[in-house]
Amino acid sequence: MKFKSFYMGSAIFNCAMKDASGLWQTAEPCLYYSYHSHFEKVAPLLARIYHEDGEKGMKTWGRISALAALSNRIDFDVWLEDLKTLGVTDAWQGAASVWTNTENIKQHRSQCLAGIEAGLNADSPHANIIAKGLEKLFRDSTSVISIRTELIRKCFSILENDNENRQHYFFEFGDWLNGISQHDPEQAIAATEIFLTYVKRTRPYLYDHGNNLTQLMTRLFSEAEEREESDHGEMLRRVVSIQDTLLSLGLDSINDWLRAAERP
Repeated sequence: MKFKSFYMGSAIFNCAMKDASGLWQTAEPCLYYSYHSHFEKVAPLLARIYHEDGEKGMKTWGRISALAALSNRIDFDVWLEDLKTLGVTDAWQGAASVWTNTENIKQHRSQCLAGIEAGLNADSPHANIIAKGLEKLFRDSTSVISIRTELIRKCFSILENDNENRQHYFFEFGDWLNGISQHDPEQAIAATEIFLTYVKRTRPYLYDHGNNLTQLMTRLFSEAEEREESDHGEMLRRVVSIQDTLLSLGLDSINDWLRAAERP
């Protein structure tokens, strides 16, 4: 609790929250500012939310608990099983906001990816929450976070089958692909194939934001040509197939790029 005197503030907070039904979201900043230094005070409050507040405070419970797990204040594996057993979408949403945060993944990659994987394998609509959280992560142009290919495939599969909301905006996914291609062209080509399969099936609006897709193609072709002898042209065939798919989707930037490169 963010007070000049923590213990006095804590007493006031506990008094105010004796009947806390529906108030935990409002009280969340107090828990946030306290969990790191005074988790012994926050832990009983998280237990109260879990046992007493139904679904109303579960987003707060998921978020603060996930943060506490990152700093080893609670056992991640035990807590994750509680989250699965609870089966409340708001709790998954709170946790997802922690796991898909760029800075959290940088510092706690293993745990964040384990949480993301568990969420993607959970029942719908919990899996949808995690997939949409990853969608936001892919839009973060300030940092390019590598995500395992199988998780990307699962994410797009979930979004493809989301019948309630087909308005997914991946206009900046090309930026992520372009960034990944600079140090892991194998993952870039696999993720591009997954993405274009999703685009062909769902037909969202596709735009080459910042010419990232043309830059991606330049890098992939360069890498494929270097490998042509060693892999007997396998990567080059995949890149040509990606090029043809992008052309079939009507991207003007790809047509312009081909003319400039004089590539048939």
